[in-house]
Amino acid sequence: MSTRSRAGSWVFFAAVAVAVASAVYLGLMQRWDGMLRFAAVTVVLLLTRRAKVPTPFTAAFSVLVLLAMWGSVQRWYAEIPHFDTVVHVLTPGSLAAVSYFLLVDAGLLPDAREPGRSVRG
Repeated sequence: MSTRSRAGSWVFFAAVAVAVASAVYLGLMQRWDGMLRFAAVTVVLLLTRRAKVPTPFTAAFSVLVLLAMWGSVQRWYAEIPHFDTVVHVLTPGSLAAVSYFLLVDAGLLPDAREPGRSVRG
């Protein structure tokens, strides 16, 4: 495993731990909406790992989704100038990349890394 892959794995697992801890914290604070959001984020992050999304994409997506979710829960979008712009420029790109790999894993799109592989019919 390369150094970059190990670093990406570490970032991913740290992000999952932060998502779980965030859900627990918000649940203890009786902020149910935020708790459910972070529980959903945890599931989505684990699905990206199950689908074998390449580690750098998983790591970037994990960090950006956590940042976006905390921004929503803590209302940073309204309080921090340009936070909205930065998050909404970066997050959709990472979501598109992860979605592509999830669709490849499901057999709904051909894998661009494997020339000649066909889509299941």
